[in-house]
Amino acid sequence: MESQQHKKLHELSQLCTEIRPDDGLTPLQWKKQHTSRKRSQQNVKRDRHIAAVRDTLDSIIASDPNYDGLQIETIDATRPASLCVVITAHGLLPEQAAAVEQFLQANEGSLRAVLAQELHRKRTPHLRFCVIGT
Repeated sequence: MESQQHKKLHELSQLCTEIRPDDGLTPLQWKKQHTSRKRSQQNVKRDRHIAAVRDTLDSIIASDPNYDGLQIETIDATRPASLCVVITAHGLLPEQAAAVEQFLQANEGSLRAVLAQELHRKRTPHLRFCVIGT
């Protein structure tokens, strides 16, 4: 049954530039058939979590004078229990960027503690930093 309906949809899409109700298919059905599949629930949760981590880290960086001139570019969650945070440091040489990266890694525990408190999480991901001097 579904394969026949799928064939009908395919034929209609070949013949018509715009589907109308008198074609035997409502526009809502047409739209449902041709929209991309929704993201899985796990991806939605992961994306929300990454956005919350980004907002929290942004607020920490903005409020602490030790992190002056740093800006978060991307957060990558390639491994389940780890986040790679790419940070740009404006006005720093590569050697200074390496020192800032070491400073961030040394303070990872305190940053994770603040993240756990802000996000109301028992377990927080490990953070890896990659500082790029510009």
